[in-house]
Amino acid sequence: MLHTVHVVQAFAEGQIGGARMAVVAGADHLEASARQRIAQVMGLPTTTFVSRGQTDLWELQSYSAAGEAFAQSNNAVAALALLPQLGAADLGWHRAQAESGVSDLLLESDGAFLKLPPAKYAHVLRDSVTLLQVQHALDLPADHWKRVPLPCRAECGSAYLLVAVPDQVSLLDVVVEPEILQSLCQRLNLAGCCVFALPTRGGDTIASRVFAADSEQSEQGASEIAAGALACYVHDHLGQRTDQLQVDQGEPCCGESRLRLRAILERHDDGIVAVRVGGEVRIWRSFQFEA
Repeated sequence: MLHTVHVVQAFAEGQIGGARMAVVAGADHLEASARQRIAQVMGLPTTTFVSRGQTDLWELQSYSAAGEAFAQSNNAVAALALLPQLGAADLGWHRAQAESGVSDLLLESDGAFLKLPPAKYAHVLRDSVTLLQVQHALDLPADHWKRVPLPCRAECGSAYLLVAVPDQVSLLDVVVEPEILQSLCQRLNLAGCCVFALPTRGGDTIASRVFAADSEQSEQGASEIAAGALACYVHDHLGQRTDQLQVDQGEPCCGESRLRLRAILERHDDGIVAVRVGGEVRIWRSFQFEA
């Protein structure tokens, strides 16, 4: 039986950048061994298989070339965003089941969006051991905290450490010490560290870089959860009162690896009740496999 594998570009900035991953829709009867073979041939970080099962949930399972992989939130967004383009799902709200749990996603004509709860915060104290560890992990100068707010642990689905730098030049200069960062993330139970340039007042674009807790993974490809936490933080603590933010993720000078995510805040009485994060997903190439 022939199965079509679509390679998608998720969260691209126009025609460049984006996170590339493979998606197989209608994989209900595809056995684990066949899924593994397809993932090995594709050779991408993840190949996500979508099936419907016997429930109203879309069931997602991701593989890397080495074996079954943990399905991250960006896999769910990319996989479900593809379905309306193939005529396999209507626009609107859908639910997806993966190892990480059940997610609510909104499929729109220009992309897909993951719904997340509002962020919960824990601020790093001045003169603390944690602050010194952050400084060493990111190779920041001793006077760094005189120019920016202190770091903050923000939990929005998963937890990320949010670290501000003054501008995009400083963002480009960030150099990570992987072992120190990994130790910090383990101690604070973090998925990673999101470093961002302070936005201009009234601006609706934030430049950021996301570093994974796993030192072997280094700079992280796509994280809607980090973007969601960041959007909540700049609203709650930096006074950015816009309902929509654009989060540009990746090194500012590297267009080919840049990601563009959109964060939409759902507010009530000026407080955030939920945040939707995602972006554009388009088909790059399609292949057929017999399995």
